[in-house]
Amino acid sequence: IPQISYASTAPELSDNTRYDFFSRVVPPDSYQAQAMLDIVTALGWNYVSTLASEGNYGESGVEAFVQISRESGGVCIAQSLKIPREPRPGEFDKIILRLIETPNARRHHVRQRGRHPANPGCSETQQPDGSLPQERVAEGAVTILPKRVSVDAFDRYFKSRSLSNNRRNVWFAEFWEENFVCKLGQHGKRPGSPKKCTEPPPWVPATVHALHQCEDGHSWEAFAHYTADATGTVNVSQDPSLDGTYSGVEPMGLLWSLRPVPGSKSGLRMRKKNVQTPMVVTISVYQGHQMEGFLDRVLLASVVVERWYMAPGVRRVPITDGKLTATLFLPSGPGPFPGLLDLWGNGGKLVEYRAALLASHGIASMALDYLTPQITKETGKIVDNDYFETAYRVLEQHPQILGSRIAMLGLSFGTSVTLRMAVYSQVVKLSCAVCISGSHVQPIGGSVEEILSYFNKNADKTRFDENNQVIWRDLLLPIPTDPSLKVDMGRLQCPLMLVVGEDDQNWPSYECAMDMKEMMERAGNSHLLTVLSYKNAGHLIEPPFMPFARASTFKTVTNPPTKVMALWGGELVAHSRAQEDAWRKMLVFLRENLYGSMKHSASFSNL
Repeated sequence: IPQISYASTAPELSDNTRYDFFSRVVPPDSYQAQAMLDIVTALGWNYVSTLASEGNYGESGVEAFVQISRESGGVCIAQSLKIPREPRPGEFDKIILRLIETPNARRHHVRQRGRHPANPGCSETQQPDGSLPQERVAEGAVTILPKRVSVDAFDRYFKSRSLSNNRRNVWFAEFWEENFVCKLGQHGKRPGSPKKCTEPPPWVPATVHALHQCEDGHSWEAFAHYTADATGTVNVSQDPSLDGTYSGVEPMGLLWSLRPVPGSKSGLRMRKKNVQTPMVVTISVYQGHQMEGFLDRVLLASVVVERWYMAPGVRRVPITDGKLTATLFLPSGPGPFPGLLDLWGNGGKLVEYRAALLASHGIASMALDYLTPQITKETGKIVDNDYFETAYRVLEQHPQILGSRIAMLGLSFGTSVTLRMAVYSQVVKLSCAVCISGSHVQPIGGSVEEILSYFNKNADKTRFDENNQVIWRDLLLPIPTDPSLKVDMGRLQCPLMLVVGEDDQNWPSYECAMDMKEMMERAGNSHLLTVLSYKNAGHLIEPPFMPFARASTFKTVTNPPTKVMALWGGELVAHSRAQEDAWRKMLVFLRENLYGSMKHSASFSNL
């Protein structure tokens, strides 16, 4: 009888002389053992212990790892331990004590299916993340799974099977009863089932709707039209949306395509204010393909989803220094952690959600208000270099922060400050910098107030689109050739990442990035530069899945302040893609330059 297995990994099954009618779609343990050895070697471990669950699967996997380790000659095995099939109370404690007896073998190879004890090291498991539901105790684990490829044609076929079109499969009726906890008439295989099986019609049209109420009281929504399968299921990670606020396969489309509900005032922009509470989204399902009036329709199912900005254990610490208006976010654990100074743009205020997210990824981050801080409100004066240097010193001297590994991140006008401090400050010594949607154009040696005044001198270049939305990008164009009017990028000594949207209507960020690139190429330090440029992305490149705002109400920090409708630019899908890609690459950049070449503490896994 021919057999095809999706999970049998024993190496002996590869013997075609004994198992000539057997095939499988999963690689044997020998392949996984090689992958584990490659990881151990890459991490520089040469003395390890192994831990396996008792039985053919766990023991054969470890045997394969031990054999291939001996053949390679680069890894020695300190001891090999087993977890009994039926462990007695205290068994795990004994195993841990035995592992501790070999202090030099600090990395342990775990080979076990399903849930495993929390030993740092390599693990192969059936769970996608190898740790559910014990993520915290399994921190530091490296999990391995065979590569999986989804076959769309098979998925569509399988999901379309029903009682009426799959009668040739004699086991399908029993599967239907088990899956839906029901009974098929008097001859059903499931006695005592409380309900009778009914067959939902295949390919049912359904609308999935997301609703979120912001802290300012305004409501946002997104929706998508799907076709449910024969079981009435919609999988937003795999199924394409046919229409709605987004289309195609978009696992996070219900978040990034959120928009103000009909009837809302114009110019809204979603920004999280209290990062200690989650963003709450209600996901609902309605029959048919609906476009509006969701609250008046019959609800089929609903669930509440929470999106947190602070990971468990992250601490929010208001800075009480008399000069600063800031909040420090410390990652979970004792540290020490690399640090980052987070600067937003011309809108002022203390904006915390990006710093909270960065701390959730292992970087101690300080959100800093520098245009509307308390000291400015009291004195009427705009802060200058010493304000940013004070913030840097707070990070540098904090007992849980690595003073030699500090970065700056600036968006919009925050880029002007970041580049200025990175190149000219005698106090601020950065390990790296990230600048989003900004410029290097500014009068060198001028104060922050003088930089703002320089921008305002070109106010006559302000344009308005057909919707009377303000376009400010021309204020800094053409890029000056006078070296006294732009930061000398040739003097930069730390790695720099520039993130720009090519449809930025607020700043000429793309043109400035190209000019900075040319300056650094002429100076011979272009090896420090990374440029991420995104077509059809606008000015507000934020953390991933933040709702897109092509334009929004903006209040200037001028005296007196004025309120305008600012055009930021960008297109919904392209801009959302840019936010996701830029965030992922920014985290890698920060990790390489803040954690690189250091002995990683447990907090490294947060990245």
